[in-house]
Amino acid sequence: MELLGKKLGWGTFAFLLVAMGLWMVLDFGDGSAGDALVSAMGLRPYAQGGLHYTACYSLVFIIPAFLLGQKYRSQLLARAAMFGAVAVGFGVIVSIFALAL
Repeated sequence: MELLGKKLGWGTFAFLLVAMGLWMVLDFGDGSAGDALVSAMGLRPYAQGGLHYTACYSLVFIIPAFLLGQKYRSQLLARAAMFGAVAVGFGVIVSIFALAL
């Protein structure tokens, strides 16, 4: 299938993975949506030392999004997914290490 002259496929799916990874770490007042999801699954969103597990879980979406965006970069939104994955992933990794100090 094509849209705007570009194919839809795994590269387009990568953009959805970036959106899901970003959704996991964004704060909506009472905590992040990822915290609610992790708590609903019976897991703790924070470690005893304060490490935010939800940020680590978001990398499960971000890393494959980057790899898919790179492999299928000619597809719709694949390059945006690749650059978004770098930006979100960098922010998540910096926040994880900043909290660890």
